[in-house]
Amino acid sequence: MKDWNDFLPDDENEDDDVFGTNNPYIERQREVEKNLLLQDISRGNPIPLTPSDWEELFKLTEEDMKALTQVWIRHFHRLGESNKGKWKLLDLFGREWTSLLLVHNEEVEEYELCSIIHEYLTWIDKQKRIAKVHGIKLK
Repeated sequence: MKDWNDFLPDDENEDDDVFGTNNPYIERQREVEKNLLLQDISRGNPIPLTPSDWEELFKLTEEDMKALTQVWIRHFHRLGESNKGKWKLLDLFGREWTSLLLVHNEEVEEYELCSIIHEYLTWIDKQKRIAKVHGIKLK
């Protein structure tokens, strides 16, 4: 006597993919979500994820770092001339992402970008030291 599951296709790797993580549709959805996030960041929205969260969700790739570097540089040239713009850039990217971009650009030997990012991080550190000396609390 045949059972209902006799008519289902045999799947040898049934136990390996219990939650459907190897499904190509899920991978495509992740790629779409990552591209939408990069688009939001390029439009001036802050990065809602830490680098470790990004790595966990999307796997931080060389292309991601190049794209984020280009977005950072574009925002820096658009906002970074004034002190207010530099603080806005810190709100958008945060210290952790900016430091990661500096390390990435050192590894790929983009020293002109490194000098811009390093100068910016030095300015941020200087402003925080001055604020601490004068008793001003920064967020």
